[in-house]
Amino acid sequence: MANIQKATSGSSSDKEPAPYIVNLANPPKKAPRKTNKSGSAALLTMLSPETPNLLNEHRRFSKPWLRVEKCLDEANRLSTAGNIQQSDCTDADGNFSPASAALAALPWTRPATYKQKKPFESERQIYAHMSAFILLVSHYVKQEIPAAQRDTDECRLILPFEKTDINPSDADDDTRVDLILRTRRAGHKVKLQPNPSYAGTFCVAEIKSNSSTKNLNDARIQLFDYSRNIYANQHDRRFVWGLTCYITDATKRREFIRLLVGWSLCRKGQLGFDETIVPCPDIQCQAIHVPSGSDPEVPVLYYWTDVIMVADKLFGRHCRCFLATLNRPKAPVSAENPIVPSVVIKDSWTVCGTSEEDDENSDLEADVEELRIDGTIESSFVWPSPRLAPETLVNSGEVRSELNILDKINKVLGSNTEYNGLYPTLLNGGWVRQPSHTGQVLDCAREILFGLNDEQKAKTPFYFHVRYAMEPIGEPLNTARSASELIVVLYDAMRCHKAISDECSILHRDISDNNILVVRNDSGIHGLLIDFDCAFDRSAESPHRRPERTGTLPFMSIGNLANSAIPRTMLDDWESLLYLVCWYGTFGINENCEDRDCKHRINQWCVGYEEEIADQKRSDLSTTGNFYDSIVSDFGKHDSNIGDSKRLSSLASYLHLELFFNHQFGNVPKTPYHGTRINREYDINSMFDEDDGYDGSDITPVNNSKNTKKPSKPADPFEMRVNEEQTISQNLLDVLERHARRARKELQTAK
Repeated sequence: MANIQKATSGSSSDKEPAPYIVNLANPPKKAPRKTNKSGSAALLTMLSPETPNLLNEHRRFSKPWLRVEKCLDEANRLSTAGNIQQSDCTDADGNFSPASAALAALPWTRPATYKQKKPFESERQIYAHMSAFILLVSHYVKQEIPAAQRDTDECRLILPFEKTDINPSDADDDTRVDLILRTRRAGHKVKLQPNPSYAGTFCVAEIKSNSSTKNLNDARIQLFDYSRNIYANQHDRRFVWGLTCYITDATKRREFIRLLVGWSLCRKGQLGFDETIVPCPDIQCQAIHVPSGSDPEVPVLYYWTDVIMVADKLFGRHCRCFLATLNRPKAPVSAENPIVPSVVIKDSWTVCGTSEEDDENSDLEADVEELRIDGTIESSFVWPSPRLAPETLVNSGEVRSELNILDKINKVLGSNTEYNGLYPTLLNGGWVRQPSHTGQVLDCAREILFGLNDEQKAKTPFYFHVRYAMEPIGEPLNTARSASELIVVLYDAMRCHKAISDECSILHRDISDNNILVVRNDSGIHGLLIDFDCAFDRSAESPHRRPERTGTLPFMSIGNLANSAIPRTMLDDWESLLYLVCWYGTFGINENCEDRDCKHRINQWCVGYEEEIADQKRSDLSTTGNFYDSIVSDFGKHDSNIGDSKRLSSLASYLHLELFFNHQFGNVPKTPYHGTRINREYDINSMFDEDDGYDGSDITPVNNSKNTKKPSKPADPFEMRVNEEQTISQNLLDVLERHARRARKELQTAK
């Protein structure tokens, strides 16, 4: 039987699945790990053919179905009577032949009568037969499409590529896909397609010789893996279809034909494409609709050709970034007449009902291998009521939105010219709406996934689609030309960081090399702090909520890596900055870190489980001597500029000293504020002298009853420093300012 299987599933079942349900949004069976993943942002999500829109009216489906069955019956009769063999789908003149295609498809469609008394021994034996069947369906679908519509995007043909078991030309790995389908306008010839690529892929199919539970689950895993390359090469893709197929019977074959007809006649958006990203062939670029800041339901049109971030991860927010302009090009875009971008458009998905960990830097091979482990998904997601708007969910705390974070920053700091250009200026943006047969609808999981029951919803994250335009445009941090430029950029970013924390009560929580940019203009060079996806509003979040593990390896703080219950503060972000300085000090400012020497101790900051990395950092930073021997001593080995390595060595050493061994809190080792490890020599309930007028009550509750003995609690220096967040962060900013002042003088002298 042909089973259009659920492409992703959170649990296994021995029960035969429905023949035409194609998906869930969460990945296949996966075992819980130390770093939990909350699912995929619109990854491998697929519509169900049960959707009335997709099926269209019965008449348009029934005619191709009846004609296909009639053709198969005739092929079966001829084959039984004359033992006719046919290897391809063409006649003697090379034109498509329905009779030949039916004969080629026969071993897959009628195995019981076509000498196929037992299941196929290999899935490879099925590829050609299934391709022929799809061509046969497309032939009869084409006959139902009026000639006037055949050269439009209203209808299409679903056609397989001629090569099977193929690694597409634009893949970034060596995985091989059993069968790939693409779409062509209905005026195109019905034939196998050349040159398979992910850029031209509409649907991927995994073919199995039988329907064992293991085979079906393996297929779901493979489909999920393939989807990453499709998203990476198709920047207008919202979701991806996938098929798991094996032997067919009449009932399930009928449902498969319904699906193929539905794909051919439905709206383009129901195929998974974003209808708010529109090709402009006359000017050789694309237009993208961004919700207006004044009226979110009225989009603003921008034009783009370049993508600076693609959605190539298995997990996460599926973020894409486009360089665009508001001005429509007057002539076709070319190398001689390029678009001059003025804004960055960020397109991503934000999750509702759960705190989402940042897996943008997850290891692909580990993720795929994890999907192969039999287990269950422990996450329980909550789908909001259809009556609740995203704005309501944001205000309630169910949805954390970078859009709202940026809006608050722009409103609070907008009048302060000191920070102009140091954070993204929000121009337009909002929740994306897609066209449908009922009008504009909010683009979210509910519009993509139909018919999920409560159990399926609990395993499926609910995502909203958001898009916004920002300025200025920056360059990657590794485009800094010297340590002086790097230090100036870091200082600008961190003074902006402190202003955002102090005046907006917003903590960034993901200081990394990707989130600090270099901006060059007529006034010189300055830094730009971006990407507030992991940020949270400290004034809105519950103080009793356990901190999340967020950030980017290898720049995550020790408390973050250890998933500590100690509240996250600016000090965690400053710790991330220290690691960033160490990274550039070790590997050079604009060197290729892919070729880095694996013997460096710093490489252990991105290998292993998060708790193991936290322990490694505790050891490396435990004393000033350890820090120098383990980390700083490697500075300059990849950079020929000795002056650069000395400047970064000095900056890293001072930051480390102020962060972990601040002299304001006593001398080592006579204070529990110092170091990276819990100090068991101190009991924070008894270390304060009441004669000094301070009992440490702002750090831990104090029982004033003289008859009650206070419980012993070793002092954790990270917990102790939380209460001195403002003092220490200001000291750190002062350190960076002193280095930046010297760096600016050097840059001016160099001019």
